[in-house]
Amino acid sequence: NLPLDKLKIDKSFITGLPDDPKANAVLASILGVAKALSLTTIAEGIETTEQRDALKQAGCQQGQGYLLARPMGPESLAVFLQILGLGVEDLRDRPGYQTVPAELAGSPSAQRRISA
Repeated sequence: NLPLDKLKIDKSFITGLPDDPKANAVLASILGVAKALSLTTIAEGIETTEQRDALKQAGCQQGQGYLLARPMGPESLAVFLQILGLGVEDLRDRPGYQTVPAELAGSPSAQRRISA
């Protein structure tokens, strides 16, 4: 039994998607291993809609990258969550939630639940 529940796919495996047949073959292999081990997959470095669509179609469950959001500090994250109709409390109900930085959790805007 492996002590993990997620498999993060490095950006180097995403860069050639969707046009490079070798990149697609590697992605299919990674996703096959993850599925066989019941691991959630997270793709790193998604920069184009084509990459996002290829990953989604292949069965990747989660992603991160500049296409989805730029790196941001706690205050920007609070605003970003408000735009999405979420509050920090909503994150606790989502798969993969672990911790919220103390400076974000303590801010009044972060304590409020935002209704969509």
